[in-house]
Amino acid sequence: MRCNRHGVVSIFFASVLLAVLGWGCSANEKEGPPPDPEELPTATEDAVFGLSWSYTEQQLLAAGVIRGKAEPFVGKRGHMYTDVKLPRRFKDADWCALCFNDSGDMVRIACVGETVKNDPSGEAMRKRYEELKDAISRKIPIVETFEAKKGTWPRDQDWWGSLKDGKIQWATGFRGEVMEAILEIRAESGIAGAYSLIVDNLNRMQEFNRTSDQADRAVF
Repeated sequence: MRCNRHGVVSIFFASVLLAVLGWGCSANEKEGPPPDPEELPTATEDAVFGLSWSYTEQQLLAAGVIRGKAEPFVGKRGHMYTDVKLPRRFKDADWCALCFNDSGDMVRIACVGETVKNDPSGEAMRKRYEELKDAISRKIPIVETFEAKKGTWPRDQDWWGSLKDGKIQWATGFRGEVMEAILEIRAESGIAGAYSLIVDNLNRMQEFNRTSDQADRAVF
C-alpha cells in the first residue's frame, strides 16, 4: 500500500513522513494564546481534532491554529506546519503537523504521542493503542489491521525489539467516505515507543499524489 492508492495510507509511507517531520522531537506547541474558535466556522461532523477539512490555510492562520513558518511537505510540492495548536487533541499527543497542497487546502493531519517509557512488555502502549483505535473507529471505519499474534515475538520483553527491527507490525487502517487514517505503534528502544496517527482527506490526497506523479513523469 501507498498513500496514493485507493485505500489506506501505507505503514511504510507513514514511517517516511514521520522521519521527515522529525520523529522523536519534543512537543512543538510553543507558548502562546490558545486558538480562537470564533475565527473559524462551526466544525462539521467529519472534523478531526476540531478542524474541518473545509478550513483554509488562511483561516487557520487567522485563528492562531498555525503558529510557525511553512516547510516543504513532499519534495517541492505542498507545504506543512509543525508548529500548530489544535482546538482539540489527544491528552498524550506530543506534537502534530498540518499539511497543505499548493492551493492551501488541508490534505493531512499528523500527530505523534508522548513516549511511553519503562514498558518492557509493551502492555501499557498496546492498551493506549486500543483506546485510540476505538475512539478513531467511531468516526472512521476500520478496514485492516496489522497486529502480530502473541508468540510471534520470543518473550514478552522482546516485543519492542521485534517491533523496532521490523519483525512485527502493530497498526490499524481506517477508511471512510471523506478520509482515511493509519494508527501505528513505533518503537524507539527496547522498552519504549509511541503511537503515530496520520489522517488524510481522501480526494485531496489522491489528487495531490496524481499531480505529483504527473510532474515527476514530465521531468523524467
